[in-house]
Amino acid sequence: MYRNYHNNEVSMAQRAFFYLPKDIQTKKMLINKAMTREMAPGMQFVLKMFDCSKDEFRDIIAVNINSENVDFRNEAIMAAQEYPDDLHMPHLISIALDTNRNHPSVAIERHRAIYAIAHNRTDEGVKALKTLLDDPKKGIHRTTEEAIRRAYQRHPEYPKDSDEEFTNKLIAIATDAKHPLQTYCIIAILRTRTIEGVRALKTLSGNPEQYSAIAEIDPGIKAIRDLLRNPDKDISKFTSDIIKSFYRKYPGRPLRNDDFPEEFRGNPEEKKKKILEQIANM
Repeated sequence: MYRNYHNNEVSMAQRAFFYLPKDIQTKKMLINKAMTREMAPGMQFVLKMFDCSKDEFRDIIAVNINSENVDFRNEAIMAAQEYPDDLHMPHLISIALDTNRNHPSVAIERHRAIYAIAHNRTDEGVKALKTLLDDPKKGIHRTTEEAIRRAYQRHPEYPKDSDEEFTNKLIAIATDAKHPLQTYCIIAILRTRTIEGVRALKTLSGNPEQYSAIAEIDPGIKAIRDLLRNPDKDISKFTSDIIKSFYRKYPGRPLRNDDFPEEFRGNPEEKKKKILEQIANM
């Protein structure tokens, strides 16, 4: 992993780690290696495989984020996207704003740092992102816009009321296992539930037979619940996996609505319109 990562041997090394015992001794050895020999490309995946905690990742990233090896530095910045911590924000902001890092060999650092900043809101981070939106380098401007949009999607806002007419247009496809847009429509239903509906679906994904009062009045929740109760175990598991994946809690603080204009957050009605257009074009 350390010697030959330029020769695409990382994936083979990662597979080899599956055969090591998942015990504390092996984990300590890997953490020690990441701290002393730094974070080779692919090391984040391996550390995650051995259930490294957020605190352990925080310490590893802190050591590696200023590595003299650009590849190891990039691995640490990428890990900071998934394991955000305020400790890293000054370093990430410094990297993102450093216009001397525009050479192709190091430019990716700026792009990855921008995503990491967007995924863990701080006042300083928002200020940096606003500065980066005015960056004369088009690639940086585009990356910043996309990072902000994805950050808002990462922690979605749910409506106060569910749109029954819109929901009914999704149900026929969401419940059709043979339709190519089934997953797309299930996610559209999940995305447009109320907070109470989200809580109910999280509960139902673990216990589909449990009674849910909101399922009696919300056709979207009833349709998802029926998929979870399907006697075909593959359909039930498929639906449960989508719910758990879509509703998973991401680390880091979400951006606030007043941080950036609505164009970055997306207009709910425009989103519905695009979904229905996608369905109509199939």
